[in-house]
Amino acid sequence: MKSNTRWLFVGVVLVAAVLAALRPSELAGDPEIYRNRMALLFEGEVPYLDFFFEHLPLAIIPMAAAWLLGGAFDPLGYTVLFAGQMALCLWLTLVLVERVGGPLRVIDPGRRWLAIAGPLMPIVLFRSDPLPVLLTMAGVYAMIEGRERLAFATEYAGILAKGWPVALALPEWGRGRRLRAFGLVITATALMLALLSLPGFAQARQFSGIHSETLIGAGFTLARIGSGSPLGLINEAGATYVSVPIWGTVLNLSIGVALLLLALYRVVPKHTWEGSMRLLAAALVALLVASPLLSPQFVLWPTPFLALHPSRGVRITALATSLLTLVYMLGWNPGFAGDLWWVGVVNLRNVVLVVLGVMTALAVSGARIVSDERGRL
Repeated sequence: MKSNTRWLFVGVVLVAAVLAALRPSELAGDPEIYRNRMALLFEGEVPYLDFFFEHLPLAIIPMAAAWLLGGAFDPLGYTVLFAGQMALCLWLTLVLVERVGGPLRVIDPGRRWLAIAGPLMPIVLFRSDPLPVLLTMAGVYAMIEGRERLAFATEYAGILAKGWPVALALPEWGRGRRLRAFGLVITATALMLALLSLPGFAQARQFSGIHSETLIGAGFTLARIGSGSPLGLINEAGATYVSVPIWGTVLNLSIGVALLLLALYRVVPKHTWEGSMRLLAAALVALLVASPLLSPQFVLWPTPFLALHPSRGVRITALATSLLTLVYMLGWNPGFAGDLWWVGVVNLRNVVLVVLGVMTALAVSGARIVSDERGRL
């Protein structure tokens, strides 16, 4: 890795820390929640059974580590320790983006990723999402290098950390490992069904309507502000949702599914690693659009694959998505949904996100045949 890339990463993290210090409740409030959960855990209570825990099992590891390393005695210390672990995950992701970018002949992949993901770091530094992103990139790297045991371990670890790394079933299927692809999908499905059967997970994930930051949720809010109608806001499960007709939720899902189907339709029969990166970018953007819960930190998920994308237009659109997400997070306040400018920024971000979904889906079929001595083509 070039030294200037290392220093650029350090600079981005320092700026993220300063912004979080200026807006602690908006950007750095989650570690306090994690610490409270860990206090219950180390008192002998069981997650999902004795107390609400909305995260997947592997997310407990950095939360518990911050407690054991000294966060048990100091809330601020816990926040710093947790953020330090996420910074390490982001650093390792940067390393893997550069290593994956090498065989794909991507110019400065690390700096590309820092440009796209940098605006999100004030948000993700204090949330657990860097962990599954790291595990996903580790899985991709292992596949390209032909390190099958490492690929197997990181793929399943990613699913246990967040669930969405099940998307790695796509390149597994593409390179002919159909059984592993099926295994990833079955594991993710079984895990979610098992967790939803536990009261502490199911109740923490129960909500009405649709998340206020989704395409349809923000759109309904903007329309209601314009018409002077009641906003229909619902505060549940640690977030704000919007009451919408069932067709609104179905429409939100359908737009994302349509983007995914378009991407899959554009897949070419010949497998290449560049094609897999394009498909993963398109699939994860489609997932963001389809999800009834679109928290700002989720925007980090596709960033490594967007950074590796050969289209400059895609990368610029991805950067715009990240910047708009940061802008509305910096302007967040408890009465945010009634602020026209705030809802306007969220809607603009969502429109850009859909445009990004269309661009990445259409670009799936344009992958070049890239030779890689170690990767299986």
